[in-house]
Amino acid sequence: MTPAPYWLLIAVLASTRPLGQALSVRLYHAALELHKGGQGMTKLSGDLATGEVRALGRSLSMGSIGGPGFEAELETPEGHLGVKFLLTRQALEADEAPQPQSLN
Repeated sequence: MTPAPYWLLIAVLASTRPLGQALSVRLYHAALELHKGGQGMTKLSGDLATGEVRALGRSLSMGSIGGPGFEAELETPEGHLGVKFLLTRQALEADEAPQPQSLN
């Protein structure tokens, strides 16, 4: 489950094509895994896209929005896609928020 609307999770700084909601959420999850694990790169595969997401190792900002930076080089059904983006403060805070527990 995504903790917040996808447009609050990542800020796209540059993209060779527009991103859809599903791919934006997939990039968010990949970037969050990299950020939390301190890794430099992860591979994506699936129907949406195949390729790599890399941590840039530095914070980026766009106006008042800032956070850890990432880039992705992907092949999608529509063709090649290059994206530079950052995880937003809301994305990092949502990940740290306690998740509701089930009463089952």
